[in-house]
Amino acid sequence: MKTVMEELEQALKVTQKEKEVYSSIVRNSQRNMQMFVDKDFHSDVLREMNFDYDYSVYQLNRKNEYEYLTSSGVNEHLMEKQIIMKEKSNVINRAHTYKGKTAFGESTVAKLIPISLNKKIVVQLHLSDEDIEILNNELHELNKTAKIKIESTINLFWTCLLIQHSVDEIKNRLKGAENVE
Repeated sequence: MKTVMEELEQALKVTQKEKEVYSSIVRNSQRNMQMFVDKDFHSDVLREMNFDYDYSVYQLNRKNEYEYLTSSGVNEHLMEKQIIMKEKSNVINRAHTYKGKTAFGESTVAKLIPISLNKKIVVQLHLSDEDIEILNNELHELNKTAKIKIESTINLFWTCLLIQHSVDEIKNRLKGAENVE
């Protein structure tokens, strides 16, 4: 009888944690979309986006290297400013190579986000020790939830980047139309 009660208590704890994760995803989505509106879709909004992870953002440049754009929650001065493609062990390059699949590093995950034909971004999430422990243990009851949280965060990031890119394109077209007249 005691074992059944312990199992039920554990299941309740897992369910509560899952509820917190899903609620956080919804809250972050709402907060980030509201921030875009409040900031008039200004490009600096990327640095201020709210997620449950610290993050860094890299963009593929014309030299076929990834260059650092911005980050939140991590020491900007410690981030690599240029990442050349020859560094195959780098999680940013692996995300580029995996084309749509999440690349796992030692304490980070990264995913390529193709914004347009010419604009490729890699978002890198920096994980806590607890996140790493959960992800490294397939039998952990929160392993699946942790993976969903990561993918949801990356998808939210993707949505925000697409919105920002679309607004920037519209602004550029409007500026071009003003110059024609």
